[in-house]
Amino acid sequence: MQKPKTKFLNSPPEEMKKAAQIYFDRCAGCHGMLRGGATGPPLKPEIMRQRGMDYIKWIVYNGTPGGMPDWSKLSLKTKKQL
Repeated sequence: MQKPKTKFLNSPPEEMKKAAQIYFDRCAGCHGMLRGGATGPPLKPEIMRQRGMDYIKWIVYNGTPGGMPDWSKLSLKTKKQL
């Protein structure tokens, strides 16, 4: 079975490097360095593909009650960084 292609997977190396740094700085503390979960749920590719990009963007932008912060109101400067 061929993996679905997404814009993110086709991003230039410099964009991937920025994304990895943002993940390390903002996400790894709760979701783990290898995305296996810690205090937050796992973010493995197979799980994220099932949920879809619109769902992921919504959660990142709006947060969850009693859990993940809404990064739209915190230290990331642009929606594109989300």
